[in-house]
Amino acid sequence: MSAQDSNKVKPLLAQSQRSTTSSEPDNGENNDLDVPKTSLMAVLAIQTVDFVSGSIAYSMLPFLAQYYGASKADVGYLFSTYNIAAVVFMPLFVRIADWVGRVPALVLSVMLCAIGQFVNFLAPDLGWLFLGQALAGMSNGIQAVSNSYLCDVTLSSEARATWFSYQSSIPGFAVAIGPPLGGFFGGISYSFPFLVGGILCLLVLFVAGYYLLEPPAFLRFQLARSLRASLRIGEGGNEEESKVRFAPKNTSFVAWLLLLNGFFGGFVQTGMALMQTLFLVNQLKFEPLQAGCALSPVAFITVFMGLWLIPYVQPRFGLYNTIVLGALCSAVAQGCILTGSDHSALFFIYLWNASNNLVRASGPSILSTHCDPTNRATVFSYLSIGENIGRVLAPIISGHLSMVDIRLPFLCFGVGNFLCFILVSICKIRDSERMQVWVSEFSLTSDLRFTGATTSRRLSTLSVVPHEHCEP
Repeated sequence: MSAQDSNKVKPLLAQSQRSTTSSEPDNGENNDLDVPKTSLMAVLAIQTVDFVSGSIAYSMLPFLAQYYGASKADVGYLFSTYNIAAVVFMPLFVRIADWVGRVPALVLSVMLCAIGQFVNFLAPDLGWLFLGQALAGMSNGIQAVSNSYLCDVTLSSEARATWFSYQSSIPGFAVAIGPPLGGFFGGISYSFPFLVGGILCLLVLFVAGYYLLEPPAFLRFQLARSLRASLRIGEGGNEEESKVRFAPKNTSFVAWLLLLNGFFGGFVQTGMALMQTLFLVNQLKFEPLQAGCALSPVAFITVFMGLWLIPYVQPRFGLYNTIVLGALCSAVAQGCILTGSDHSALFFIYLWNASNNLVRASGPSILSTHCDPTNRATVFSYLSIGENIGRVLAPIISGHLSMVDIRLPFLCFGVGNFLCFILVSICKIRDSERMQVWVSEFSLTSDLRFTGATTSRRLSTLSVVPHEHCEP
């Protein structure tokens, strides 16, 4: 290896050593984490601010759009612009996360979210609001990259499931405090909540960004790729030959079923968020304030499930059984809303929200076992794309069905939940072997194999050893 090639590898080695050294547990704590707990808390803080700033802004977006002369259809297009931009630009963040790093992708996502909020704040007309929504939608990569980060740094399935359950409580917390803050700051002006959202994004970028460390598993992959490239040059190859593409792990059949399950999950969740309010107002004759108060417990149910109940249930029932139970209860709740009395509908709405949290918190944990650092962000981006497509279709389909009968959309959602139950049951059968924690191990093709330490913590034990089964 030449001195020039060695200089290319040394920064990665130094960064890996810093990350793995700082991730050593203190006093025996955090044995299931590959980074300090502050790094994981920083990721959750970024997601929290993303959801809170979005809920603050979205509570005032219809008012601001109508102030600029937008019709109801234009307001719907504004919301769809966010999801369309998220689907179109998701591959960009996948590329950054899988080939540059998780932290740069997170930082870029938060910056785009802040810019989008500031554009909405300064927007002089409706066209600029569409631009701001598109920029904010580009930041939707936060979710996929955060999922990848949590998978990279949790060393056991129990720890991974626990942190994903914590993450699932964030939307409920955002719904609980976002709209009230939006209404409070909206009293100053319709655009002022967007300024607040942008400032929150910048604050979390500087504060949480200080504690973020690149996952050691991803750094080992980068180091292996750089070592292989340098060794090829040292053997007489050229720069082009050194650009080795490490073939990502193929997405399994079970993973594709789980991604399809994500589409139905996004469709049902968005449709329910829309129709449960319309049902209370149109069928139960609630006033808007009454409907808001009636649905406010949903946020607290989400927080309670994510922080306490789901971490208790998952280790005792297993991830697959938790999802199956949640999907089946969700379908039953939809059927009861469809066929039950008006007065019992509110109880079954609460039951559906609680059951749906079981599905949302456990799905990413199972999906993480079917990917590795070479394709983790890609797989989770597919999940986000599927969910966003479902979110785009849900308001359109449920809106047309509600014109026939206000209860008819709940039949559609119940079918969606039952399909989730079927898909997860198939996944459980196909993936019946006990889930194992992924151990980072990368084949370098030709005559090399790169392996990590057994606990994937100490970079000092990394070795490059002959591998007889690699093809040239």
